[in-house]
Amino acid sequence: MARINHDTVELWQGWQRRELRVDRCKDCDTWVFPPRPFCPGCWSDVLVGTALAGAGRLVSYSLPRVAPGSPPVVSGVVALTEAPGVRLLARIVGIEPERITLGMSLALGWWEDAGGVYPQFGPVGGAGEAGA
Repeated sequence: MARINHDTVELWQGWQRRELRVDRCKDCDTWVFPPRPFCPGCWSDVLVGTALAGAGRLVSYSLPRVAPGSPPVVSGVVALTEAPGVRLLARIVGIEPERITLGMSLALGWWEDAGGVYPQFGPVGGAGEAGA
């Protein structure tokens, strides 16, 4: 389960509604992620939550070793297309691990676990989009 505090509560609540929101500074337009109380660009505290569709590209991933017969869980770092500079760590689904490539286009989906809803990504047109 993700840590929820005064800086992350709006992000978490958005996820529970299956909504990806990233703060943007109203004064200088800098994207602010991970959530914090001020803009790292100009120190303004006027941040506006902005809903994103969730398109992105894979910039890094990890494929842990698992016991024989267990499905692998791929974690990836996704650069969000709509929010330059914002990268989100999430599960990568809907594709066999050996077919994953850096730079591949990804779409947002959602998964439920441990009483919460979390973002996940899959190939454009794949299971990740449908919220599998």
